[in-house]
Amino acid sequence: RNYFFSLKDFKKRFFFRLYSKETTGRERFPLSFAQQRLWFFEKLNPNTLAYNMSGLFKVNARIDERVLRQSLDYIVKRHEVLRTVFKEDENGIYQSVLSTIDYYFSQKDLSDIDSAERQKIISDLSWKEANNKFDLEKGPLFRVTWIKEPSSISTLLMSMHHIISDGWSVEVLLYELKKVYSSFLRGEKPSLSQLPIQYGDFAAWQRERMQGDLKDKQLKFWIDELKGVPEILHLPTDRKRPSVQTFKGDTVELTLEGKLREDIQALSNSLGATTFMVLLASYQILLSKYSGQNDFCVGIPIAGRSNSQVQDLIGFFINALVIRGKPEVDIRAADFIGSVKETALNVFNNQDLPAETLLDALNIKRSLSYEPLAQVGFTLQNYPERNSAADEIEITLLKEEHVTAKYDLTLYAFEVEESINLVAEYNTDLFDRETI
Repeated sequence: RNYFFSLKDFKKRFFFRLYSKETTGRERFPLSFAQQRLWFFEKLNPNTLAYNMSGLFKVNARIDERVLRQSLDYIVKRHEVLRTVFKEDENGIYQSVLSTIDYYFSQKDLSDIDSAERQKIISDLSWKEANNKFDLEKGPLFRVTWIKEPSSISTLLMSMHHIISDGWSVEVLLYELKKVYSSFLRGEKPSLSQLPIQYGDFAAWQRERMQGDLKDKQLKFWIDELKGVPEILHLPTDRKRPSVQTFKGDTVELTLEGKLREDIQALSNSLGATTFMVLLASYQILLSKYSGQNDFCVGIPIAGRSNSQVQDLIGFFINALVIRGKPEVDIRAADFIGSVKETALNVFNNQDLPAETLLDALNIKRSLSYEPLAQVGFTLQNYPERNSAADEIEITLLKEEHVTAKYDLTLYAFEVEESINLVAEYNTDLFDRETI
């Protein structure tokens, strides 16, 4: 149960890889269900930036450009998905793994510019990068800009398309970049463990697995769970919903700290619930208050990495699921959190069914104006920490650009030591900042 492939499966996959190679050195694999969803979304919205992942990262050391390029080359070679482009022919859509790819690398020297002007330029660069569209068919889908500064601190601007990455993958990338850079800087060979599979293997396995009894069982759960659910949550917006989503976005931040943070933890512990469940229940109550509805769905991303063989892979593993909320006016808080806990556990036990399969089965009406089933999202970011005292450098996130909004409103929660940081990402076509 802890491994995707038995010896028989491994041999099958090995020969699949051997005979799928073209004379150009490429390999062909099916899209995962998550990738397929994004591929069709991009085709329907060819100018969208909704799935650009871009961030500024602080490096607590003066960067050696040669070692940085060597380290990035190593990681791109190690993870096939960073060398992947997406093609379509008479046999359908597929991901093509290139033997080599010129991922985009650039340098910006700001070492002779004063601090205030430098920060403005960096902010402008970050915004432009977040608005720089990827070409899924030509690639590359991974870009890095090294910003050279006068101090012993450097800045990296990195971006990937969501179709080859997710939040967990960013943590993997940063961890490996620290380890590999440190090794090369010391003149040593990197000591990362060999990857047992690649993302293309996972996509092929996922296609084979989601058939028969497993698909039927999970599909039945979801049809029963979502029977009669309203198709839209009517939050009071500042402007009329446009006929076609533009995904323009911005964020507002809030911190839960001190006694409030302690009380949240104490409440979670007393009810045998998690922080995720308590925050989600609170969020549902808030949404119910402003919408006047007591039945709606909240979209949640599932990491999709329950198996040990994909823990260290870069790739798009997230499945977009929903949790149905039914907050009643007269229900006790403890009872409502208990119901949220039960619903969440059932959802987690049926998390493998692709979102598109569910929407087709439910015959959900698609609209260019809003997301199907859920127009609001919630996520608790709890990726595993990957630090090592032996690393020569530390890389931390300075700023993640949110120039788009995938939902009308998404609440991100980050647990950090003695506080919970909240980021509300909202659609600026619908809401004013003051409203959020």
